[in-house]
Amino acid sequence: MGEARWSAVGPMGLHWVSWSTTDAVFHAETGETHLLSEMPSLALRLLQTEALSTEDLCVRCAAASGNTDDGPWRRKMLAVLNSLEDRELIERCPSTTA
Repeated sequence: MGEARWSAVGPMGLHWVSWSTTDAVFHAETGETHLLSEMPSLALRLLQTEALSTEDLCVRCAAASGNTDDGPWRRKMLAVLNSLEDRELIERCPSTTA
């Protein structure tokens, strides 16, 4: 079994408004608006451009935010991914292996 890959749900239907430390994203398909802090916003914006594995997303978010990609960082990112998935903003991509 391969590592999970993630993508934004309906990336063209996400509309953003940004403030200094918070973003609001409106999801046109659900009609819901979500307030996101820096890490969830960064992860969602990356996943709007391409599907990424958990590994790749953790590495890119750590580099972009100046954090070390270590165990505590991975746990934080997994919590971010779970939160975004619970809000129906991201989804796991179907597996491409048989």
